[in-house]
Amino acid sequence: MANNVNGTVVNAEKEWTVMVYMSSDNSLGSECVWALTEMQNSLYDRQKVAVVAQFDSPLTGVGTIQYDFNYIPDPQGVIPMANRKLESFAKKQGSPLQDNKALVDSNGNDVKQVIEYPLEANFADPNVLEAFIKGGILRYQAQHYAVILSGLGNGAIDGLLRDSNPGSSMMLTDLRTALLNVKKDYPMYLQPEINKEIDVLGLDTCLMGMVEVASEL
Repeated sequence: MANNVNGTVVNAEKEWTVMVYMSSDNSLGSECVWALTEMQNSLYDRQKVAVVAQFDSPLTGVGTIQYDFNYIPDPQGVIPMANRKLESFAKKQGSPLQDNKALVDSNGNDVKQVIEYPLEANFADPNVLEAFIKGGILRYQAQHYAVILSGLGNGAIDGLLRDSNPGSSMMLTDLRTALLNVKKDYPMYLQPEINKEIDVLGLDTCLMGMVEVASEL
């Protein structure tokens, strides 16, 4: 149910917000596009569950794209979800996070409602991951959160979320720092519920079933 704070509507809380981070500026590009179409076609309850994704295209000049699968491009519901174009769910740079809804912080102040991310983000940069997770939390506050990291990885040996442009990987220590920063800054978005955490961290990348990974996270 939506709440009203100082005359401003706060987005209704979801049961789950699922955030999928796709470091796909590499050989996984086509596989991640397939995964995005699967998210589009999934028959989950969009009143209870929000799914957002950030995709790094391997194509030159395309750059970073965010997809919001709770954004319905056909408000009348005439066009079946599977027949809509994937690009209809892409949120362009500077576009509103939610149509016809306002966000406020815990003090009732308006929160800026535009997406800001680099044209060509380095997905191996922990700051880019941190900003994506925080943006997902701000966009769709929920009882539970799931973060799925998809990309190339080499576990404790050479990190994960390998990006080909520029060539780099995220070290486990950097991943840990990004997640800790999200937790530390939760009061910005969720006060007074500062004890909320990410419930599920999915590592859709190779060689992450290592004791070193478990120890770091």
